[in-house]
Amino acid sequence: MAARALRSGTWPLWNPLANGGEPFLLAYPVDLALLLVGGWSAPLGPGAALHLLVALVGASWLASRLGMGPWGSWLAGAVYGLGGFFLSTVNLLQLFEAAAWAPLVLGAGVLAVRETTGPRLAALALLVALQLSTLGVEIVLQTALVGLVLVGWKAVASSRKLAALAL
Repeated sequence: MAARALRSGTWPLWNPLANGGEPFLLAYPVDLALLLVGGWSAPLGPGAALHLLVALVGASWLASRLGMGPWGSWLAGAVYGLGGFFLSTVNLLQLFEAAAWAPLVLGAGVLAVRETTGPRLAALALLVALQLSTLGVEIVLQTALVGLVLVGWKAVASSRKLAALAL
């Protein structure tokens, strides 16, 4: 239904196939692109592999931003991407997609706190918006809490940095 609607040029906001018709919200750009290109099964097949790759690479990148060497970064990516928590969310698609973006959001947050520049804040805002668009709000909140722990509240406590990050 959603792939057909997207191919015809309309945004699917109503699902006539469930419960005699009900509202339908699909706002995640990656799923929209996968539906448009690959049809109804693309978000569930290649989409899952894509999100696993994002999680593996993102966790490795975050570890390298936190000062780990190449082997430590690789191990951090492997443990996060192949660990029980992340893989247990595969059947909960919104949480799986949001959790895949969490390491990249955290890494961008660490960089933005270390040096608050326009491009770094823009990258952080883009990644947070992408993570929010998955509708996995629980994971987004957990990412924010882990981010505060990673950077330390004192690093964010200055009013200028806090205002920049809030924007």
